[in-house]
This record gives sequence, C-alpha cells and structure tokens, in this order.
Amino acid sequence: MPENLMRISSHAFSGTMNLISLVLPSSVAEIGSSAFKSSSLETIVIPENISVIGNNAFYGCRNLTEMNCTGPSSHTSGKIGIGAFEGCSRLETLRFPDSISELEGWTVIGCKSLKEISVGKNVRKIGDYGLVTNHPVKKIIFTSAIPPELGSNVFILGEELTSIIVPSESADIYVNQWPAYSKHMALLI
Repeated sequence: MPENLMRISSHAFSGTMNLISLVLPSSVAEIGSSAFKSSSLETIVIPENISVIGNNAFYGCRNLTEMNCTGPSSHTSGKIGIGAFEGCSRLETLRFPDSISELEGWTVIGCKSLKEISVGKNVRKIGDYGLVTNHPVKKIIFTSAIPPELGSNVFILGEELTSIIVPSESADIYVNQWPAYSKHMALLI
C-alpha cells in the first residue's frame, strides 16, 4: 500500500478471499464502512492514530484473529462505527486504539472467541451493546482515569465475565458511576 494512503474506501476489500494479512501505513486515518466486510483477512495492523473505523468495517471477517495497533497517537477524537467487528468469530483479544473516543455500539456482537477487550484510555462514550458479544468474555480492561459514559446494556454480566479491570487510582470514580458493575471490578496496577 502507498505510504501516503489516507483512507480505505467503503467496500474496498469487501468479500476479498485472497487477503490474509495487512499492515496499513501510518498515514491511514479512516477505514470506510464495510471496507473489509466478509473478507478472508486473518491479521491486520492499523495505525494507533486512526480517526474512523466505519460501520461494519470488519463485519463477518470470520478468519480475523488479530488486530494490532502501531505508532503514536496525536489526537483523541476518533470513533468506531456500529458493528465494526461484528461476527469476527475467531478474534480472541481486541485492543482499541488510544485515538478512539467513541464506540458507537454493537461493536463485537458475535465475536464468540473473544476473551479480552482493552478499551483505549481516551474512550469517553460506549454506545448500546458496545461490548456485548453474546459469548463468554473473561476480562474487559479500562485504562482511562475517567469512566466512559455507557449506553444501554454495554456489557452483559454473567458467570463468564470474571472481571472489569479499572485503574487503581480511579476505582472510586468507576464504582460511583457504575454501581451495578462494582462487584465485578478489579484494579489495574
């Protein structure tokens, strides 16, 4: 990919069956809606500085096991669209970039192998069903000193979710803002 590429267009690689691994250049600021939808992508490295991951960007990427972020982040106003990782059934861990401030919702529905989610330190809002997979997730890690505003049913608590990990210096703030989830909280040292 060209080093000056700024955007992956909507549907650019949708349904592509010979795409296995991809490293996006640091210049990429946006991944359009359904850009990789139902492709054979297994691993992707995106820039930490990404501004937009569009609606359904990776929807139905059943072979996707890994998404990594690389490079510095110079802004904190990015967003991840509705259903961006929906149906990525082999994805095991997911770390949202620090450039992201909002998860619009329904982000990881159907990610049945997902065991750990790490929410970037600048996420301020998580939309309805934002971290619900409909399958067991063991751990959700929050690194922000300020708890994000939560939409409806952001995560479903059950026996499978063993811990919501929050920064130790902000534990009281999280407990006060999210009292329904306090018994599941553990401290990030």
